[in-house]
Amino acid sequence: MIEATPELRAERWLVISYWANVEGVAPSFHIDDRLPYLKAAGIDVKMLTSVCGPPAAGWKENWHRVPSISPSGVRFEVRYTASRLGRLWGRLAKALITLLVLPGYAVEKLLLNTESSFWWWLSAGALGTCWSLRWRPKVIYSSGGAISGHLAAACIASVCRRSWIAEIQDPLPYQAEGRGRIYRRVLAWTERLIHQHAEGVVYLTQTACERAQRRTRGRAACKVIYAGGEEVGPPSGAGDGSRLHLLHAGSLAGSRNPGQLLRALAEVVARRPELRGRIGLTLLGSMDRASRRMAVEFPYPEVVEVVAKVPRQEALARVAQADILVVIQNTDAISEETIPSKVYDYLMSGRPVLGLVHRNSELAGMLREAGHCAVESADREGIAAAIEEFCGRWEAGELGSRAEARYTRAGATAELVAWGRELVAARRARAKEEQEAADVR
Repeated sequence: MIEATPELRAERWLVISYWANVEGVAPSFHIDDRLPYLKAAGIDVKMLTSVCGPPAAGWKENWHRVPSISPSGVRFEVRYTASRLGRLWGRLAKALITLLVLPGYAVEKLLLNTESSFWWWLSAGALGTCWSLRWRPKVIYSSGGAISGHLAAACIASVCRRSWIAEIQDPLPYQAEGRGRIYRRVLAWTERLIHQHAEGVVYLTQTACERAQRRTRGRAACKVIYAGGEEVGPPSGAGDGSRLHLLHAGSLAGSRNPGQLLRALAEVVARRPELRGRIGLTLLGSMDRASRRMAVEFPYPEVVEVVAKVPRQEALARVAQADILVVIQNTDAISEETIPSKVYDYLMSGRPVLGLVHRNSELAGMLREAGHCAVESADREGIAAAIEEFCGRWEAGELGSRAEARYTRAGATAELVAWGRELVAARRARAKEEQEAADVR
């Protein structure tokens, strides 16, 4: 945990994130996991979130949930949360809201085909400004995910004249896929706004940071902070050792699918038939029809197991019990600039990792430096060779690995807190210099 210094004890941060405390959503995990460390650092945190997730345990008094006011946002949030009302009442609520907002929803989508959470910044910005004028936070920290949190933060920071740190999880240009030219321009404008008016911008990879700086050429300071994973104890046992257990935890859809992995595994088993009863692959999590078909049509059905999505803590327990952990990246441009959040949990688990990476030297280097294996996702022969190497190590009893202590969640939060303090101090120094110059004039 981070130590609370005298300078931090009175520090207040307003944390803005559309997705918070929502099971199965990566942006939610990212901010949720940092809250205990921010609190331990002596920072007084207030959350500003959507209504999609309930307040986290122990945070009810400091958790402000704001609904959307746009037709698409209202429709989305009611449909997302209706299950809490029960099956019958949930269906009735969804049907009623859909009918009520349908005309406005159609007009909104025709004029500007945005994601449903986009207009949340209007209500979040207005209410967040009112609270901040009264509460007076030192730092506005927006994290996403959804760009609406950054737009809301821009409004609040501008009116309240506070330091704003924006954390970009998925590079903004890639969020326009399938939404048309106008929304691409909106995202480009938002990216320039962030880099021009935020005090600092956090990126999760060096590649994403460098490319954004070249696009925007803004005045904001930029910093790369790797997300980090939770520190855990020694790995638990992975069964009786009679079977080599590979595990992929997470959703599979579109270009992030198990196709190349399954084809490589089939080649290995075809060359070594004795492995049919000694190797197994579990695909844990949701998957689209194409990915499920790939798994069902695998020529050795006793080798592949498909397990539906489970709660996060159960997924982490399964990660700790596996022999080999598999990462599969999308085979599209965004994968060059992102590192899946599960990678850090994998690194902290103490299990060997097989990474199927897509043109991402940063992720490949991270895995290899920690003693793991990274192969280009298009290289089926390379994947097969890696599986065979793991089989050999397993048979020789030399499969051991170690937890990677460089990428911890506590360390990432400490780095963020320290940088936030530096930005606040720099802002104060500039304000003092400007005031002294004005006095001289």
